[in-house]
Amino acid sequence: MKKVIVANLSQLLRLVSENQALLTVPAFYPLKPLYERLKEALRGGSCGCNFNEVIESHKHLFPIVMDNVQIIDHSMIKSILNVHQLCYYTESGDGKRVLKCH
Repeated sequence: MKKVIVANLSQLLRLVSENQALLTVPAFYPLKPLYERLKEALRGGSCGCNFNEVIESHKHLFPIVMDNVQIIDHSMIKSILNVHQLCYYTESGDGKRVLKCH
């Protein structure tokens, strides 16, 4: 077993692209429309969007999504990824980045 550390939205979406079952985790539901839009951007589809611009304009979602992950979500995520620990960065009250592990 291993540990996964997620530092930002781009890394989280990379995990989702490699493990689409993560979209079934309730805390990750807000990522589904964004993930679909990014897939369209990568295919050069009709959305007329740029992958990096989409990530940049939605990077605020990362702390929101990760701070809403509940105990049951952690269990689901760890099971899907086959890891024993999930870690992610969040901001403390004084603006410093803090690593949280579950």
